[in-house]
Amino acid sequence: LIGYSVREQLADIIPSFLVALLIAVPVYALRFVPGLPQPVILVMQVSLLLVLTVLLAKRLRLQGYIEIRNIVLGKLPSLKRWL
Repeated sequence: LIGYSVREQLADIIPSFLVALLIAVPVYALRFVPGLPQPVILVMQVSLLLVLTVLLAKRLRLQGYIEIRNIVLGKLPSLKRWL
């Protein structure tokens, strides 16, 4: 209907999927750090998720990240240093 083949769709989705997969492994591994309370592990997981997502997406120049970054910076220019 719109001229967007399955191959093109996969080519657009696979880079983001691979980044998500790479990030999921260390975030999940934090679950097994012994002796830490669950709330601390949750904060560490969320922090690691955010940092790794921004670093990898920025490094790989993922189009979705660039679009979201531009929208966020349009509303909150003070975050430019972090994004």
